[in-house]
Amino acid sequence: PGYTIPELLHLSRSTVPAQRSVATSTLACILHKVNVGGWDIPQSVEIYVGLLDWQTELYFAHGIADSNKTCRAESTIALWTWIVEMFKYKSLVRMANGGQMEVESSTLPGAEIEMLPKPIVAQGELVSRTFKAFDAILTASFMESVYEIISRSTMAEQQLTLLAECIKCLGGMSEEFGQRIQEHSRLTVLLQNRYPFLMSK
Repeated sequence: PGYTIPELLHLSRSTVPAQRSVATSTLACILHKVNVGGWDIPQSVEIYVGLLDWQTELYFAHGIADSNKTCRAESTIALWTWIVEMFKYKSLVRMANGGQMEVESSTLPGAEIEMLPKPIVAQGELVSRTFKAFDAILTASFMESVYEIISRSTMAEQQLTLLAECIKCLGGMSEEFGQRIQEHSRLTVLLQNRYPFLMSK
């Protein structure tokens, strides 16, 4: 039998690094499957709500500072999958709008001429709960952890870049998030100096 989300989260806090790593990797795979449409919309929403209910984001955020290098890497990948990959695949938009992903077109009254498309905007409880989860992640202590990890290169460069992408993506989600990141000047300067191309996008 497979593990439930609470069981995986419990294992992600195990004293055995291999168990923490496998549990976090499995949770990341679940999120990835949600992002790529591996389940139908109702099932994806049910699974995603379960992740939100159990505050999975806090486990990932905590995990990036794990004492074990593999666990740090898996937590970073999981966090990236939730923040950046979800944004790239527009999976939150898809779930919040019942599967609707295409842009809507408007026409001139009484005519068949299509005007510029209007983007589908995600809204509702699922979106507000997701932003609340990201708000809980984006603390001063989390940003200080990110600063320490990147400045000391305590993970492989690939994972460090994923972590930088997470900060970049969070900063673009709202003015409040962006301001919060800007206020952590050490992290902002470090990211701009180390990843100038990424941070300028």
